[in-house]
Amino acid sequence: MARHMAMDPAGLRNLGNQVVTQGNQFLDEIKSIFNIVSAIETGKEWHGPAKTQFVTTVSGYRPDMENLGRVIINYGNFLIKAANAGAQTEQNIAAAAARL
Repeated sequence: MARHMAMDPAGLRNLGNQVVTQGNQFLDEIKSIFNIVSAIETGKEWHGPAKTQFVTTVSGYRPDMENLGRVIINYGNFLIKAANAGAQTEQNIAAAAARL
């Protein structure tokens, strides 16, 4: 049974770069959100247990959100590596065929 797999290394590399860019944008947004939470925590406008609970609850999400951003970036890097490996495989096959 013949198998066929088509891959466009340039397209995959481009997609990987887009994913990395979006992952970095996501991390920037997360940083902005937690800067606002920090400003709320140190601000004088809001007092009491509701403020404390809000800051504690939202801050508890920070590690997971930052990890998600890193996972997105890692996935983009994986796509780039896969594109490079695919391109290299094509070059290796072409070189081997030329030696036949």
